Amino acid sequence: VLLRGALRLPCWFAVGAALRGVAGFDLAMDYRGDVWRAAAGGAPRTVSVLRDQFLGEGPTILVVAISMDPTAEVERNLASSQHGRIVTLVVDPGPSQSALRDGPDSLAAAHAIRDWVRTELHGNSIDLVLAAPAPFAAFLGSCWDRMPDTTILEDLIDTYQPAFTFSNV
Repeated sequence: VLLRGALRLPCWFAVGAALRGVAGFDLAMDYRGDVWRAAAGGAPRTVSVLRDQFLGEGPTILVVAISMDPTAEVERNLASSQHGRIVTLVVDPGPSQSALRDGPDSLAAAHAIRDWVRTELHGNSIDLVLAAPAPFAAFLGSCWDRMPDTTILEDLIDTYQPAFTFSNV
């Protein structure tokens, strides 16, 4: 499926979640004049934790900082005792506008993030904030199977609001 258009990151994630790899979909995106295909072959990516702080009881705020790190803004707008934890993840070497080179690299990063979450956040519901290129958001959504209940949040400049919630049954 070739994806084209102008969508916000939560919508790209939702499209990916609807067209999951485990269901046999092969995604590609028209991105800045190139086609980024969710194809194997990217070098494995390493996930690093920039922040991991316990706040109280409730869902984990998960910030995936690929292009830039919005953690301070997220904390100002979301972190409260209604959340149990705030975690910021990056793929090495860290947030950058050029952190991902192409489709296979983006898919490798999405798999690394998914695998870290499966291992470290099992059983906790997640409020997800993405700062990443659109293909990464779609590819992460497409591999977000066997995951905790996840609400992806929309960045509305001065606040974050729930956009979509995904339950894995």
